[in-house]
Parts: sequence; structure tokens; C-alpha cells
Amino acid sequence: MPRLMSTEEYARSYDRCAERLYRFALYVLGDARQAESAVSSAFASGLQTCPPLKGDDTFLEEMLRLVCGACECSVPLEGDSYADGIRRAVAGDCEESLLRVLASKPCHRRAVLILNALFGCDTTALQRILSAKSGRPVSAAAIPV
Repeated sequence: MPRLMSTEEYARSYDRCAERLYRFALYVLGDARQAESAVSSAFASGLQTCPPLKGDDTFLEEMLRLVCGACECSVPLEGDSYADGIRRAVAGDCEESLLRVLASKPCHRRAVLILNALFGCDTTALQRILSAKSGRPVSAAAIPV
């Protein structure tokens, strides 16, 4: 049986990936406040479950799953509002071509693109992470690209 993380180990693991989790939520939702809220909610959920100590990659994937689920409780910005929200949050640190692509996609497609492009998630990882959205496993055919 794997050893469970202590609160201190959990906090250290979280600190190593907190910025990446925030960026993920921000690019999915388009709003800095909602992204912060989603990441905070995921942090609290993860802390309650005390995940087994398995390594940083597994921890990051589990946290992405929790953030993805928390993003489902938010109303993502769309179109120009999305692009404006990202511009405000990253202060010019975003490629306009990427911003146009993301702004034109629905929230679930943004999540897939971001997980694949920025986190290098393959189809198997996407299935594990995106299962948070529905609470059930996601088939590979259902993952939009």
C-alpha cells in the first residue's frame, strides 16, 4: 500500500506546480479571479483526499484533474471577453494567434488543447484528467482535438 502524503509533502508538491495549475485554469476560463478560485478549490479538495505519494508527474495530473473539475463550476468567458480577460491577466505575455484560436473554442476544447500543447498530455492522460468533468471515464473518441 502506498504511503499517503503528509500535509507538508502535499504543500511542497503543490507549490512546485501551483503556477502551472493557475495558467491552465486561466487559459480554460479566461478570467483571473475564476482561475484563482478553481485552483484554490482544487487545492482544498486534494488536501482532503491526502493522495498517495507517487511523484510529481502523478501529483500534477491529479491536480489538473481537480482543477478541471473545479473549472466546470465556473462560467468561462467566450470570444472577445475571453481574449480581453487573458490579455489583462498576462499583461501582453500571450501570442495573439494562440489567443484567437483559444477564444474561438468552447471551454472543453480549450482544456484539451491546453493539456496537450502546454502539458504534453497524451490521449490516455487526457482521459484520466477529463473524467473529472463527467465523473465517468472518457473514451478516446470523445476527446475533441
